Amino acid sequence: MSLVLFTVLKSLHVIFASLWVGGIVLTVVINRGLRRSMPPMDATRTLGVIGRAIQRPMRLSLYLAIVTGVALLLLKGISPTELLSPTFYTTQLGGMLMGKAISVAVVLILLPLHSRLGTEIYKTQDRKTYHYLRIRILAVGWASLIFSILTILFGTGLRIS
Repeated sequence: MSLVLFTVLKSLHVIFASLWVGGIVLTVVINRGLRRSMPPMDATRTLGVIGRAIQRPMRLSLYLAIVTGVALLLLKGISPTELLSPTFYTTQLGGMLMGKAISVAVVLILLPLHSRLGTEIYKTQDRKTYHYLRIRILAVGWASLIFSILTILFGTGLRIS
């Protein structure tokens, strides 16, 4: 394995993952600030505009973090055959990798749900529907943040393994 290639890929992986998680944290901070300074529906609409503006670069950074993560595994000498072996996941490295893969999968599943809820809440004029959608989108957003942080923790565990 080329140490230079590994270092470059690892650096890119960390940058892409940081952009993803940083974007989620930024939206949480902005959301809290808007909620304190604007009426709820106005705050939601403003956050929707911000969310749509940063959605594409955030998702691109997530997808690139996944691609560079897979490339790092291959550079470490972990073969696709090894990844398909159930005994691999009984090792500490395999367990951490499985945890990271599951966390990433959950985040990928939550993305379209969050987008759909965001579109619905942005369009609603009904207060009751708005509150229902707001609770759901907040839950999905926080779940995305928690599973993204879990992904980082499992990634740190991979480094130790």
